[in-house]
Amino acid sequence: MKFYGTGAIWNPDTNSVLCRFRKTGLRQGELETQDNVLIKKLKELGYKHEITEQDLDEARKSKK
Repeated sequence: MKFYGTGAIWNPDTNSVLCRFRKTGLRQGELETQDNVLIKKLKELGYKHEITEQDLDEARKSKK
């Protein structure tokens, strides 16, 4: 899954960098990952990401 942002995200639990966005444009960077734990964390933090079928399914379920 692709996420969009800038710089690095700090993990306070391990006192280290959780991940870094690779610069792709003037301001925006991207990070592509298959790590489900990282995906969940980035979504919880509100980082922009590409829409997936799972996102669509979750949105449909929340409307019911």
